[in-house]
Amino acid sequence: MVISRYLRSQSTAVSKL
Repeated sequence: MVISRYLRSQSTAVSKL
């Protein structure tokens, strides 16, 4: 699902921060 991928991308970005 595209939504799942988007959410995962955001989660990774937050973790990086």
